[in-house]
Amino acid sequence: MQTETTPTAILNIENSQIWAKMYWSKNAGVYGHQVVMHYNDGEGYKEWKSSGCGYCKLSSALDHLYTVIIKPKKYKCLGGDIAYYAGGTKHHKGGNYYSMSLNKFKNIDKLRG
Repeated sequence: MQTETTPTAILNIENSQIWAKMYWSKNAGVYGHQVVMHYNDGEGYKEWKSSGCGYCKLSSALDHLYTVIIKPKKYKCLGGDIAYYAGGTKHHKGGNYYSMSLNKFKNIDKLRG
């Protein structure tokens, strides 16, 4: 799927090969623009795309990434996107770039205190 050239969010997990870049789709379909996420979960490059409408697609992308990387025993819906959790913290490195340790990512829902 074609995407915009500038990612809406970039997340780097420090001291690992894990990273994610989230883009808005270039063209809106019947359900509007979708989020396309290119990521490496430590096992190789993968892509994910949202679908449908009526929900926050950036939050859904972060939920997917969390589930793939952390593999929680019980599903945990984060309910926010990366800017919600890490914006205004030391993990927000500027613009749309975020960087944190794997342990911080595992507990990302606690960053907003």
